[in-house]
Amino acid sequence: MDEDAVADRLISDDGILELASRVILAAQDISVEQKRNALARALAAAIADDSPATLDISGLVAKAIMGLDAPHIRMMAVLEEATPLPDRPDDSIKYGMRLSEIVAKDPGLAYGAYAILRQLIYLGVAEDATNGMTFLDSSRGYALSGLGRKVLETLRDSPDTGT
Repeated sequence: MDEDAVADRLISDDGILELASRVILAAQDISVEQKRNALARALAAAIADDSPATLDISGLVAKAIMGLDAPHIRMMAVLEEATPLPDRPDDSIKYGMRLSEIVAKDPGLAYGAYAILRQLIYLGVAEDATNGMTFLDSSRGYALSGLGRKVLETLRDSPDTGT
């Protein structure tokens, strides 16, 4: 799209204009180039496709990116290896990854692991993959949600990614 088409698209749709405003306000306070680039990609996806679903997903992706810091992105990269819980779980398959397993893969996350995981769950990018099979936090397995995979993909599509 040329600049005029982007400008026309922005002013013709209040949802895209709101998303653009949020992205611009957030980008001014973000020092990590990877996050700024990913926010731009989320906004570009919404501008390029006039589907309401694309706008909704782009908004969720942008909000999640705004709430992530380097440790969150590192934990997401570890959780990417975990098998997510499908609609119909098979009892013979281990889904998710326990917090102790996450820390074993990236010991640098140890001191803040629980808080980092809670933020990922809050943002909707990680989810409990135990299917209600345990009430003990130490036994729960976690995996990236569908949104989490989309966020990580958006972050990785940005130039100079460290993940």
